[in-house]
Amino acid sequence: MNEVPDYIKEIFDLGFDEQVAFVHTEQRTCYFVTTWGRAFSIRGKELTPQTGKRGYKTLRTTQKNLPVHRLVAKAFIPNPDNKPYINHKDGIKTNNTIKNLEWCTAKENYTHAIETGLAQSKAIWKYSPLPKKGDNAKFSVEQARSVVKLIREKGYTYTKAGATEGMSYSTVAHIMTGRRYVHAEIEGIKPYEKK
Repeated sequence: MNEVPDYIKEIFDLGFDEQVAFVHTEQRTCYFVTTWGRAFSIRGKELTPQTGKRGYKTLRTTQKNLPVHRLVAKAFIPNPDNKPYINHKDGIKTNNTIKNLEWCTAKENYTHAIETGLAQSKAIWKYSPLPKKGDNAKFSVEQARSVVKLIREKGYTYTKAGATEGMSYSTVAHIMTGRRYVHAEIEGIKPYEKK
C-alpha cells in the first residue's frame, strides 16, 4: 500500500475505518483512493467518477479513462500471483469497496459471472483447453455427431453446441459445411466441394 502521511490524511473527509492511499497513474496525474472506493484529487477534492459504457466507474484524464476498481485494487489488495483481472464479488460494477474486490484470472472472472447469472454460458469453449496443432487436433466422431445433433434437433447455435464439446465456432462451422469429418459420414452432411 502507498502510505499517506497523517498530515495529508487531514485534508480528506474520511469515514470511520476508511483508509486512503496515493496512486500515481501517469505523467502528471495523481490521485488518492480509499478503501471505500472513493477517489480524491491531489488537493483533497472528492472526484465524481463517470460511468463508462461497460458500467464501471472511471476517472477521465487527458490520455485515458482509469477504472476506479483497478486503482483501489492496486492500492490496497495484494496480488502475489500477479492475476490480471479484478472481480466484483457481488456483481455490482459500481461497488468499488475493497471488501467487494478480488484479483482473478480471466477464467475465474468468467466462472463467477456464470455462477452469479451475470453472463450466459454461450462462450464456455473460449476457456476450454483445445488441442494444440500437431497434438492430434481432431475431435472424435462421436463429439462431431453430438454437436450436429444439438444444432439440428435442439436449435443450438454453432457457438453453444460447440461449447458442449470444447469446440470453437469455426470448428463447428467446418463440420456443418462438410470441411471436416466427411470421412465419418455424418448423416446429412455432404463433403465440401470447391466451386
